[in-house]
Amino acid sequence: MVVTVTSVMAVSTLMQYSLSAISPFLLADFDLSPPQYGSFFTVYFIVCSVGSLLLGGFVQRIGAQPSMALVGLFSFLGLGLAAIAPGPSVIYVGLVFAGISGAICNPATNLALMHVESRGPLVGIKQSGVQLSAVAAGLLVAPAALAFGWREALMGGALVSLALIPAVYALRPGRIPGLDADATEERIASVRGLALYAFLMGLGLASTIAYLPVYAVHDAGFSAGEAGRLVGIFGLSAVIGRIGWGILSERSQRFGKPNVSLVALAVGALVATVILALGTTGAVWPIYVGSVLIGLTGAAWNGLVMTLVIATSEPSKAGKASGRVQSAFFAGLCISPLGFGFVVDRTGSYVLAWASTGVVYVLAAIAARMGVARRQRVVSQR
Repeated sequence: MVVTVTSVMAVSTLMQYSLSAISPFLLADFDLSPPQYGSFFTVYFIVCSVGSLLLGGFVQRIGAQPSMALVGLFSFLGLGLAAIAPGPSVIYVGLVFAGISGAICNPATNLALMHVESRGPLVGIKQSGVQLSAVAAGLLVAPAALAFGWREALMGGALVSLALIPAVYALRPGRIPGLDADATEERIASVRGLALYAFLMGLGLASTIAYLPVYAVHDAGFSAGEAGRLVGIFGLSAVIGRIGWGILSERSQRFGKPNVSLVALAVGALVATVILALGTTGAVWPIYVGSVLIGLTGAAWNGLVMTLVIATSEPSKAGKASGRVQSAFFAGLCISPLGFGFVVDRTGSYVLAWASTGVVYVLAAIAARMGVARRQRVVSQR
């Protein structure tokens, strides 16, 4: 079960990290400006956001297993189209398919884990699949693009996605138990608060995912291969962070403690962004240190949030609740790459762009802190 749901999460995000890892090749081959390149991610995340909102109920109806198989199918179609694209327009079509895969992944895998007790670490491991995809993109896709070409590298990812389908149907999901309908209003309020936090963290994270390699080449003189490996370093750090924070969430018996952790993660992402911004001086070390720290914080919160979504949702509504939170996350992701690229294009520097990202993380910390206070008031009334 754990291997399968982790693989589903990895495959669902392979497109976005692969495009990030091969970004220097795409910019050169298609003569893209930063805003044009950022629009790839904007299109992808818009589809993910709208799809998450619309398809959560669909996932609930057809079940976890068929939904996870669809993740593999749509990822295959997306990567395959991008691999044979004669120009950016076909890549956009591929991104639509990949976005549907990304929209389905969390509702499907959360539904598959509803019956599992002590699921905090398991959700953390499951969510680390997203960052395993970043590791694969940085350590496999980028070198493959250098050795064989970026099209061949993307086609390899497409074939891996297709192999997910038989693996999913070898899984035997357990029964989803019932849950008392008490405190439904409180659960809804919790999901809304988590959705706001997810939106803001997504708003900050997308710029790093999209522009880290390009930034390293532009300001610190990295080669295309070295810049691609940064995605792998970021991904490996996020794997460690998601699993670690998942274990922490399981040990926290009160809802307020994980929310305090969410504040800490937002503050950590702010510090990481400040360090990354120091790379505008031409120094190499801030880019490496910032990549590790943003992985441990800015990309690690998702496992904690999804654990709370499962814990505060009725089984009959888990798919929809997961879709709502994921939709908010992707809404944040779809906005910032284009805006970040626009700021860089207009100013010729990454300084103001990183500063705006830092402000977003401050707002995320405030939102999480307000969630702690609200929850504490509810608990005090009992």
